[in-house]
Amino acid sequence: MVVAQSWFYTFSWWVIWVVLKILLRFRTEGTHHVPMTGGVLLASNHASYVDPPLVGVCLHRELSFLAKRELFRSSLFGKVILSLHAIPINRGGVTHHTLKTVVERLREGRAVLMFPEGTRTKNGRLGVAKAGIGFLAAMSGCPVIPVAITGTYRVWRTIVTGRRVTVRFGAPIVPQDLGTHSLRKEGYRCISDHLMQHIAALHSDYQSG
Repeated sequence: MVVAQSWFYTFSWWVIWVVLKILLRFRTEGTHHVPMTGGVLLASNHASYVDPPLVGVCLHRELSFLAKRELFRSSLFGKVILSLHAIPINRGGVTHHTLKTVVERLREGRAVLMFPEGTRTKNGRLGVAKAGIGFLAAMSGCPVIPVAITGTYRVWRTIVTGRRVTVRFGAPIVPQDLGTHSLRKEGYRCISDHLMQHIAALHSDYQSG
C-alpha cells in the first residue's frame, strides 16, 4: 500500500533537514535497507530529543513516531506534531490503545519509529529493551529495521565541537528471524532484546570503524 505524501510533512522535512544538516553535519548509512512502501517498524536507540526528527529526515518516506502526551498540551505545537504523524504516549509507558494505533498504522502500510529502550539514555550507553516493540513486531508481521544513532548524546556538545552525527540503518529483520516465542510478555521481551542486539552491533561497528 502506498501512502500519499502530505505537503506539510514535505515542507517540514526540508526545513528540518536544512537545520539539522547545518547543526549536526549528520550522515546516513544503509538507507537502502528501508523499503519505500509497505508497513515497516524502525527500532532505534534513543539519546536525544532530536532523534525522531533526525531519523525522519534521513528517509524519503513519511514516518510516524511516538511522542509524550505532555507535548500535545500546547494546542499549536500539538497540532504541528499530529500533522507530522506523532502518536501520543503516556509517560508511564505504552498503553494498549497506543499499541493498537501503531499496529493499525503498520497495517495501513506506514513506517513507524520506536525506541525499544522506552526513554532517552541517561549515560550515553544503550539501555534495556522493553516488551512493547517485541509485541508490535510479533503482532504486525512487518519487517523491522534496526537503527543506530551516534553523536546525539549531549547534543549541544556535539554541535559546539563539530562532531559528526551518524544514523545507520541495518538490514530488515523479518518476524521469522526473531525466533519462536510464546505470545506472552516474556516472549515479547525476548524479541525486543534480540532487536537491541542488532542495534548494539550497528552501534559498535560504527564506533570501531
